[in-house]
Amino acid sequence: MTLEEQFEEVRKMYPGKKVGHDREWANFIARSTKPKPDQIKFKIELIVPLLVPAVEYLKRYHQWCKDNGIWCPEYCGFSVWINQGRWEADYPEFPDKHEVGMTENQKASNKAMRSSLRKTLYEDN
Repeated sequence: MTLEEQFEEVRKMYPGKKVGHDREWANFIARSTKPKPDQIKFKIELIVPLLVPAVEYLKRYHQWCKDNGIWCPEYCGFSVWINQGRWEADYPEFPDKHEVGMTENQKASNKAMRSSLRKTLYEDN
């Protein structure tokens, strides 16, 4: 499956507003190769595989908030989600299925892993 096909799968599963594959794919490519001054250049071949788990987590988080009567903002548009690099968003911890939360050591380990991953994924400006 090509990167563009993988991107389309993510786009289809994203619950927010979408404006069309061609436009959003071009936007994603432009975001990766010519970022705005406040954005970081990234390698699409490393980012695309991370998008599915990010969308799945986002959907679980929204469902958890809804189930527990906690306010959660509506989904932003897919283009906004891509432009703002929201696949990296750090959502508050919440119990997920059989898990009851994370220990402080697990949280610290996850934070260190995310930091290391960011160094691998993003090119220096």
